[in-house]
This record gives sequence, structure tokens and C-alpha cells, in this order.
Amino acid sequence: MKHLFLFIIVTAFMSCSKTNMPTDLDPTQKSFTYLALGDSYTIGTSIPTSKNFPNQLIDSLKMNGYQNTKFDIKATNGWPTVDLLAGIEAALKKKHTI
Repeated sequence: MKHLFLFIIVTAFMSCSKTNMPTDLDPTQKSFTYLALGDSYTIGTSIPTSKNFPNQLIDSLKMNGYQNTKFDIKATNGWPTVDLLAGIEAALKKKHTI
């Protein structure tokens, strides 16, 4: 039984491989347009705006030299699906790199 368990563990680890996610971003590019689309989780209901994920990401990008990063946050607390779909449609009219 020990050998079977060890075999399964070793096989599981050997089956894992590092894959690179394809990206259209140029690593030398220092300007991005970021779209955050969602609901109350996206905007971080009950926390200061500066602490929500989209703003933390923008701050992190700017600290790493991406000063020309523009962001577009399309998220509202309590959005029903129809409003989210309208937000997606409006957001797709603009080009976003992230």
C-alpha cells in the first residue's frame, strides 16, 4: 500500500509541467490600459478605494516603472447580470491591453 501511495505521489509531481501563458504584451512596453470589470468584489465594497485590487494593481505597475498606465473600472455594488453585460459592451468599445 505504501508503494502504491508513493507511486501516485511521484506520478502526480512528474505530470506537472511549467507552462508559459501566451501574452500579447510587449515586455518593453511602459504604457498599459487596464480594464477592471465586475461587481462589489472588484471595487472592494466596505474598503477604501485605494485598497481595492484594481487600484493596488495600478499602484504596483506605477512603482515598477509603468507610469503611463490608465485604468477603467467598470464595477458597481449590486450589479445584476444585465448591467454587467452593458458594462462589458461599453468596455469593448475601447482598447485595453490588460
